Amino acid sequence: MRLGLLQLRRARRRTSVLIATVVALTALVLLVSTISSTLFTSLAGAVDSMRADVVVLTSAAQGTVQASRVGRDTVDEVARVDGVQRVAPVGETRVTVVLEDQRLDASLFGIDPQGPGGPTDLVAGRLPASPTEALADDADARRGVTLGSHLEVVGADTALEVVGLTNGARFGGVVTLYAPYRTWQDVLTALFPDATEIRPSLIAVEGTAGTDPEQLAARITATVDGVAASTPATAAMHLPGLTGIRDSFRLIGLIAAGAALVLIGAFWSLVTAQQERSLAALRATGVATAALVRALLVQVVVVVGTGVAVAGALLWFGGRQAPPAFPLTPEPTEVVMVGLALLAGGVAAALPATVRLVRIDPVTALARSER
Repeated sequence: MRLGLLQLRRARRRTSVLIATVVALTALVLLVSTISSTLFTSLAGAVDSMRADVVVLTSAAQGTVQASRVGRDTVDEVARVDGVQRVAPVGETRVTVVLEDQRLDASLFGIDPQGPGGPTDLVAGRLPASPTEALADDADARRGVTLGSHLEVVGADTALEVVGLTNGARFGGVVTLYAPYRTWQDVLTALFPDATEIRPSLIAVEGTAGTDPEQLAARITATVDGVAASTPATAAMHLPGLTGIRDSFRLIGLIAAGAALVLIGAFWSLVTAQQERSLAALRATGVATAALVRALLVQVVVVVGTGVAVAGALLWFGGRQAPPAFPLTPEPTEVVMVGLALLAGGVAAALPATVRLVRIDPVTALARSER
C-alpha cells in the first residue's frame, strides 16, 4: 500500500490531472443519475410509493391518472374479486393553493388516511385526523410547505393545515397534498358545481395475506370490465413519458461511466508501459510481483475513491443551489452504489495493466531499456 501511495505522490501532476478527469466524469454520472431519480420521484412518486398492493385505473385512461375516473359500481366489483381484502377510492386533481400570499400549483389527493392509497413513508408529524388537515412532501419544504403550514385552496373556500410530511411522494412536479377523501370531494364540488357525480381517479387495493400482487392485478383486470390493474411500481413506470425519460438518462449515464472506465484502463496501461524499466528494477531487487500488483490496485482505488467523494460533494453543493420547484438532492445510497460500481469497474479496467505488470521479465526489460 505504501508503495502505491508513494508512486502517486511522486507523480503529483499526473495524479492531479487524472483525479480531476475522474471527478468530472463521475460528477456527470452522479448528476444524470440524480436528475433521473429526482424526475421520477417528482413526477410519479405519489403512485410509486402508494400504500397498496394494486392500483386500478380505467383502461380508457391508458395509464394517465388525471384521465381516469372510476364509477361506484366498479369500486364494488373490484372489492368482490377473490384475493381482495380492502379497497379505498383515491382522488387526484390539480388546484391552486395560497401559502402566505404566494400562489402555488398543487396536486391534491383524496385518500383514506387509515386505509390503502396513502403514501407509505411518513417522515414527520402524523396522519390527517380531520377534514382540514393534510400531508405534504418534505421535498417542498424549500417552497415553504412545512409542518404547521396553512394552505388555502383557491375557489373552494377550503383551508388545509399540514400535519405530516412524506418522502418521495410528489406528483406531476408540483406541490403535493394528501387530504381525507371527503375533503377532496368537497373541493371538486366547489370547483365544478355543475358536476353530477364526483368520481375517484383510481382504486387502491389491499390483498389478502399471501396473495401475489402481480397475480391479483391480472385477476382484477380479467374479472372487472373497463379497468387496468397493476402494482404501484408498474403503474408509476407506465405513466406517460416516464419510460422515455428514464431510458434517455440511463443511456447518458452509461456513456459517461464507460468513458470513465476506458480512461482509467488506458491511463494505467500507459503508465505501466512507461514505468516498465523501473518496475523491472524493482522485480530484480526482490520486490514480489504481488506487491507491485497491490500497489497498482491501491492507486486505482485511491484515484477513483477520491474522484467519487469529490464529485459527490460537488453534486450535494450544487443541489443546494437548485430551484425549489426541482429539489435536486442526491441520495447517499445512490452515490455509494455509483461509487462502488465505478470502483469495481476501475479495478476491472486496470486488469490489462495488471497482466502487463505480471508478465514483465526483469532481464528482458532492463536489456531493452539500455539499447
